[in-house]
Amino acid sequence: MKTSILILTLCTLLLVGCMTTNFTKTGETLPPFKGKVQLLYSNSPDIQSIKFKEIGLVSANSQVGTQATLQLLLDTAASHGANAVIIDYSYLQQLTVNPRIILLGTAIYIIND
Repeated sequence: MKTSILILTLCTLLLVGCMTTNFTKTGETLPPFKGKVQLLYSNSPDIQSIKFKEIGLVSANSQVGTQATLQLLLDTAASHGANAVIIDYSYLQQLTVNPRIILLGTAIYIIND
């Protein structure tokens, strides 16, 4: 029983240790956003027609899968008031059995007139 708890604790620490986020404020401070954060891509032509204000730069880096890394990025942006993230860069680094996913984006607040 003690061994299984120790193994479970170590696995949890390894997973948590493999996930990092960073947020650099570049705009105004907003309260956390509670809704669903939209995902946009920097190469999309639709970006030109969207009115928004930039809040900051956000990144997520993890070895627990693309969806988990993406959700981590969106959650970090939402905690700083963003209702959307423009993905500027994504990278898959396959050096080990568990690939490292790196996502960089711009946290924004879309203004609905």
